Amino acid sequence: MFVFHDLDATTRNHMLDEANLPDSIYISPRLTAIGKEDWPVLLREAIRSGTPESLAAKLGTNARLKTFEISQRDGRPYEKKVPSNAAQLLAEGEFNRYYWRALCLRAIAEHRSLTVYHGLREA
Repeated sequence: MFVFHDLDATTRNHMLDEANLPDSIYISPRLTAIGKEDWPVLLREAIRSGTPESLAAKLGTNARLKTFEISQRDGRPYEKKVPSNAAQLLAEGEFNRYYWRALCLRAIAEHRSLTVYHGLREA
């Protein structure tokens, strides 16, 4: 679980502004057609009032993720199972990306500086 110390209304508004920019939302190739349609809505909902965990939970339902994907080995394509934690990885990665973008925008707007460091996940 990530710890988002500054995840308040101001930061969420900046996150949402970023998510509403044209072509700003990453569409994973692991998403099904339903997932590709639902993903932007789910992401914006999580930005407004959710967490990476709530986003992953919703993403993991309703056949939004493929069960198999094509990969490459020695230059040859082969089919493999999508990792069981694919929803968590996508949700955490994208929520975190918008969080950091929002913190940067907020720092600029508030004439503040940011100190970036590699944090630890909460146990």
